[in-house]
Amino acid sequence: MGRFIKGCAIGCGVLVVIAVIGGLAVAAWVRATFKPKPPDPTVGPVVALRPTFKLRAGGDYGAGTAVAVRLQPGSQPILLTALHLFGPAGGLETNLAPSQLDGVIREVLLTPVGGRGVVAKARGALRKSGAALQEDDTNVSGDVAAFKLLPKARVNALNLAAGNPRTGEWVWMIGDVFDHEPQTQRLFPAQVLTVSDAGTTVKFQTSFQLRAFSGAPLINARREVVGLLISGGENGGIGIINPAGSIRKRLSESGIR
Repeated sequence: MGRFIKGCAIGCGVLVVIAVIGGLAVAAWVRATFKPKPPDPTVGPVVALRPTFKLRAGGDYGAGTAVAVRLQPGSQPILLTALHLFGPAGGLETNLAPSQLDGVIREVLLTPVGGRGVVAKARGALRKSGAALQEDDTNVSGDVAAFKLLPKARVNALNLAAGNPRTGEWVWMIGDVFDHEPQTQRLFPAQVLTVSDAGTTVKFQTSFQLRAFSGAPLINARREVVGLLISGGENGGIGIINPAGSIRKRLSESGIR
């Protein structure tokens, strides 16, 4: 993920000076872009949510993580999670398109990470457009599902950022590792390496297993959700997120703004 700069020496003093100045400029750019980690932001205890998906055909399954977000400050929150949870990754036979979710999913029950008891329910897919995910697709921009959060939800909803995060920006993933005991909502700091609607990459400060983090929110220092985790390296060092700007585009295509 790093940027490599090739140079050459020609034996000219002026070029050496230019090279030194150029090196200092690159170092200054690195310092300006990849800044030291600021203090961790404070969030409410019910941000990261464990969803249980109730099936219309009977039965249910739990997979991944979800978050309640407001598309505009003060607006009614909606529920976001990863679309790939509605497919083989979540135990279903095939990947569902957003328009197929209501035909399969009757309701979503939400419990806090580390907590017990249902604190919220969601019903009715809001994102209707877009194709089903393909197993070999490296573009994660379509990997988001949205549901209507029912009234009286006891969750800490956060604002969805207006656009994508910036390269070098510090962000924090919210949730917990699947096998961590006791289960509790934690913050996992990371820095943004590359930014793209097709898949924004982050480097976590420490390595850990990313199991059960699909759909987990990443926030910035202003406590805005800047993206949802989609995948990552086996040791949890690198994560790939669907960024906020891309999520807004997918929702807008279904008339959700």
